[in-house]
This record gives sequence, structure tokens and C-alpha cells, in this order.
Amino acid sequence: MGETKDFAPEAVPELVKSLDAVLRDEKQDHARKRQALLLAEKIVAKADPANGAQGWAQLALSAHAAGLLGEAAVCSRRSKDLAMSLDPRTEQYGISLAAAARALARCGDREDAQRCLDLAAAKPGVVALFFQPPVLMALAEAHQAMGDATKADEAWLKALEVARSHHHPRARAINVVLVLRSLLEAGREPTPDMVAVMDSIARGEGGTAALPPGYVRVEAKPANPPAKPKGTSK
Repeated sequence: MGETKDFAPEAVPELVKSLDAVLRDEKQDHARKRQALLLAEKIVAKADPANGAQGWAQLALSAHAAGLLGEAAVCSRRSKDLAMSLDPRTEQYGISLAAAARALARCGDREDAQRCLDLAAAKPGVVALFFQPPVLMALAEAHQAMGDATKADEAWLKALEVARSHHHPRARAINVVLVLRSLLEAGREPTPDMVAVMDSIARGEGGTAALPPGYVRVEAKPANPPAKPKGTSK
């Protein structure tokens, strides 16, 4: 294992995830796994608070899977502490708290995990509209990981409903894709209510949220406009 190099802070969670294979490899002994863990800790230490919180959470999950339970618990608490230090007006506050909750729950600390989710759930409305769906998706994934499919579905549906209200059709479409990816990664399929909202967005509906000062509303065209009857002029 070599020394760490400079890199973009936002790359930290993915860099940590890349060491997951070493930590989970049954052929590696504990000494080798701890060496990989120490390298990962050096990487996370270089991150900004938001990416650091998510990096520690990912490291906790990987360490727990590797059987390094004490180290995993320490990483999960570091994730929680960093997440709680973030500005609640930013989307990274909720996203990082949700990541910390998953790590804490995996390490058996469901009380603190639930506390993180409660804090995150109380704040999405103060985040800029475009960034609210990613927070809600992160909450959904955390609830799903903790075994609460009902709350997970509620959060995914809320993410779609908030996305539908966005004044720009491209933002609405982007968030549909992100919700579908979130569901896929969680091993879930959209509920009928979710499908109904997605169909509504595909028809060009939505955009009811108040416009920021100086913005102009953009009207969306339906994804599949109805064909004109034969014999009519173009």
C-alpha cells in the first residue's frame, strides 16, 4: 500500500469504495485489511467535511463487512460527527446524515442512526428546490437499508413530487432518472404512486413551484405528443 496523493475532495467516497474489494477479500488476513483501512483513513482525512462524512460512512460499511467491527464503529461515529457539523441549509447536511445513519445502523447503533434520520428529515424544505430530491433519495436509501420499506417509499415518492414542482422541465426529467437509479441500487421497483408522478412529468406537467427572482418559466413538451389524424394539415 503506497502513500496517498492529492485528489479532488468529492472523489473521497468513491476512492474509499475502491478499497472495498481488499477489505472484503476472504483471502486477505486481518493485518492486510487493517493496512488497507489505514490507507483509506488517510484518504478520508484529506476530504472536506461533507465528503469526509460520506467517506467515513462508506469506510464503516466496508470495515464491518471485513470483520473489523471495532474500527467500523469508530468510522460510523466520525461520520455522524462530521455530518452533524454541516450547515442544515445545504443538501450535503441531509445526504451526509443519511449516510451516517446507514453506517451506524450496520454497526448496531440504531438509536443514533434514527436520530440522524430524524434530523435530516426535518430540514429538506430549507434546501434549494433543485437539491431537495437528492436529500430525499438519500433518506429513502437509508430507510430501505434499515428495513423500513414504507418510509423508504414515502421518501422516494416525495422526491418525485418535489421534482415535479420544479419550474424547469429538464430538472424534473433529471430527477426522475436519479430516482429510478436510486430504486435500482436499492433493489426496489417504483410503486404505482411513483409511476403516476413519473408519467405526469413525462406528459410535461408540473412546474408549480414559485420562480426565483429574474427566472422565466420554461414550458415542457409532452414526451410523446399525440399523433394528428390522417388527412389533416401539418
